[in-house]
Amino acid sequence: MVDEKVAYLYARVSTKNQLDSLDRQKEDLIEYAKKHGYEYEMFDEIACGAELDLFESEHKRLFREIEDGKKPDAVIVTSLDRFGRDTLHLLSSIHKLEEYGIKFISIKENIDTSTRVGKFILHVLSAVAEMERELIRERLQRGYEEARKKGKVGRPKKKINEKELVEYYKKGISYSSLAKMFNCSIGTIVNRIKELKEVGKL
Repeated sequence: MVDEKVAYLYARVSTKNQLDSLDRQKEDLIEYAKKHGYEYEMFDEIACGAELDLFESEHKRLFREIEDGKKPDAVIVTSLDRFGRDTLHLLSSIHKLEEYGIKFISIKENIDTSTRVGKFILHVLSAVAEMERELIRERLQRGYEEARKKGKVGRPKKKINEKELVEYYKKGISYSSLAKMFNCSIGTIVNRIKELKEVGKL
């Protein structure tokens, strides 16, 4: 008797206004799974990229099940940007799957990490992620140095650049790093992001 193949299907949208998109993702995932002979379990959620590591997200639940010994043959998404808050987070998630011997499939980009082409694309993404990591590190350091020269290190900034905060938040920069960048407390960052979400700017 041939063992059944099992896939974890993951779908995500950023806001409740995108529920139609979430339904389409789920339909496409189920269609793909059935076409390729997978039994499946669905993980779907409404969460912006920067929230994927917070609270009890479906993204975290998927990995917790794997860590608890439930090992699917594959994790399938409709597109790469659905599975990570940014390139760094995406690659970290895919590498975790590789450590457990689980292949990652992205339908839109036609990526299957069990194939040579899939592995090559993963290497390219890794190079991009390293560049992104260096750019973020340089920006953080420049911000710190500028604050130090102005004698503002350790003293809270009265005003946070809203545009920069939104930009870095969407890139998935952690709250602690944002607090250091804007020279304020983590609580200030959390509250400001909450305010921006309430007025629809995030």
